Amino acid sequence: MANGGEPGEGAGQDGVVLSVLADDRGMSTIEYALGCVAAAALGALLYLVVTSDAVEGALTSIFQRALDTQ
Repeated sequence: MANGGEPGEGAGQDGVVLSVLADDRGMSTIEYALGCVAAAALGALLYLVVTSDAVEGALTSIFQRALDTQ
């Protein structure tokens, strides 16, 4: 071989580097974590919007009109 060793012997370090760079097993964990954080933030934002005075008044008005209709 070019390096004077056994076949595949020189590729050991390169193979380790490539396998570490290609390993994405931890990606799913961080994706789930970011998804949970994003869902919680969206839920908090939606709660703030729905409980605001303007939206609460609009929803109350819509429900009262719907219930008063004969």
